[in-house]
Amino acid sequence: MAATAINLVSTNDVNTASAGFTLTAGTIADGFKVEMGGKDYKTTFIAHSTGASDVTLTVAVGDSARAAQEPLVITVPSGKYVVFTLDSGYYLQTKGTNKGYVLIGTSATTCELGVVETR
Repeated sequence: MAATAINLVSTNDVNTASAGFTLTAGTIADGFKVEMGGKDYKTTFIAHSTGASDVTLTVAVGDSARAAQEPLVITVPSGKYVVFTLDSGYYLQTKGTNKGYVLIGTSATTCELGVVETR
């Protein structure tokens, strides 16, 4: 199987609502794959734990010269939403089949993810 691709949702112009969107569940084996095409500070990740237990997301280290020294681990409390941004210089894959993507593992199938880029 392959990582679950998360489509980036872009907001419309100011004072205008974006189209509705849903969060997408990933698999424990493959996690999520998010294309990073916009500005880091305008790209917001939204994670939701739908189960009875907390979920751990693990953002894989990128492969650039600026890559992080270790993965970023984020806990999503049971029944809650967590939002975060990433520095693509630390976590972006720059080579191979995942070039241009951030890879995020999940500890449970009860985690849903969405990504919004604001204008």
